[in-house]
Amino acid sequence: MTNEATPAQPDKDPYDAHEGDSKRVYTPPTLARKWGCSAESVISLIKAGRLLAFSVSPASCRRPRWRISPEAVRLYELAKQEPAVVKAPRRRKDPNVIQFFK
Repeated sequence: MTNEATPAQPDKDPYDAHEGDSKRVYTPPTLARKWGCSAESVISLIKAGRLLAFSVSPASCRRPRWRISPEAVRLYELAKQEPAVVKAPRRRKDPNVIQFFK
């Protein structure tokens, strides 16, 4: 019997979801750690419909246990990357117009 040490495997990133890994799902606390926010913020995104999720709790249970697929996370992150709408610049007042009422 030899006392060979098994090579240490590199720690996997718990947030890393590989393509084709359809069984990997996220919970609100894990996404909150990944995004640096609270679990309540993730749940509010789910309730607002901005982040797609499904509940694994039984139908008789009133409290949902949310799970988020990697595809839903990817879609949400892509939507967040879209540039915001730029407002048109304000029109300047014409100095030749006399305002009778202010």
